[in-house]
Amino acid sequence: MDKIASMILLLVFSVGCTFPEKEVFEGESEHWKGKLEIVHGDSKEFYDLVITYKGKLEDLASMEQIIHTAEFGTTHHKQEINFEGNAPSEKSFDTVISQKDLEGVNLIEVKVEWLDQEETFEVVNR
Repeated sequence: MDKIASMILLLVFSVGCTFPEKEVFEGESEHWKGKLEIVHGDSKEFYDLVITYKGKLEDLASMEQIIHTAEFGTTHHKQEINFEGNAPSEKSFDTVISQKDLEGVNLIEVKVEWLDQEETFEVVNR
């Protein structure tokens, strides 16, 4: 019986050690939330910072443009999306950030401009 228990423990520990380390950055404001997941050990060179509107998609129907920026360290990413008279079909938008730019980063400041409104929030490594 002890041999079976030992083998089960050994299997559990060996499986637990094979998962890659993951960092999750999250944050939110009144109307928006942001999330970025980094999996160490994968071959990705770029990651998506996903910014999602917390309300209903219909609330964005009259939106003609969204501008969102992500700042961290000396890096500044800006994304402008023009809807050219068409309502957005999604309420999530992303910014592509290179793995190299994210090294040593624990906080990303996000600013979202939409429908004559502006919000700023921090996306933090949890």
